[in-house]
Amino acid sequence: GRALTGDGPTAQALDEVMAILVDRFVYRYPSIYMRDGDLMRIGAQRGYDTVIETFDGTVGVVGRVMRSGKPQFVPDVTVDPEYRAASPDVRSEVSVPLWSGDTIVGVLNIESGQDASPLDISDLDTLVVVADRVSVALALAREREALRERAALFTRLAAFGSAVNASLDPREPARRWDV
Repeated sequence: GRALTGDGPTAQALDEVMAILVDRFVYRYPSIYMRDGDLMRIGAQRGYDTVIETFDGTVGVVGRVMRSGKPQFVPDVTVDPEYRAASPDVRSEVSVPLWSGDTIVGVLNIESGQDASPLDISDLDTLVVVADRVSVALALAREREALRERAALFTRLAAFGSAVNASLDPREPARRWDV
C-alpha cells in the first residue's frame, strides 16, 4: 500500500503487490492489469512463462471483470467459454476489479495450477480484501498526483502574477527609458 500510495502504479510497486500474493498467500500465478485507455495492460505478474499482455474487455475472465465490474470466481477454467490461457497448467481463477471512484483502473487476478488445490470462495474473499486495499492506495496515489499538479500550476500562476505586477510598476517605464 505504501509503495502504491507514494509512487502510483509503477512497475516496482506493482511487483511488490505480486511478492505479497506469492510470499504471504502462496499464490502461484498472480497478475495485475492496469487500465490503459480501453485496454487492461499487464502491470506485473509472477509464475507465468508467457503472459497475455492486454485484455480489451471482449474475452477472458479479466475481460468479464472489465465489462461487469464484479469479482469473478472460476473454479474450473476448462468449462468457462471466455477463459483465455496464459499457461496450460492453470486450473482455477479469481479476478477482481480495482476501483478508483466509479472507474475500474485495474484488475487483480490469481490462478492456481494443476499441482495445487483449486481456488475456492476463501480465495475470492481474500482477493477482494487485497483488491480493496490496492484500490485505496491507487486512489490516494491519483489524489497525490493531482495535488502535485495543482501545486505546480499555482507556482506557475504565482510567477506569472509576479511578472505581470512587475510590468505594471509605474516606475518601470521611466527606469527603462532613463538614460
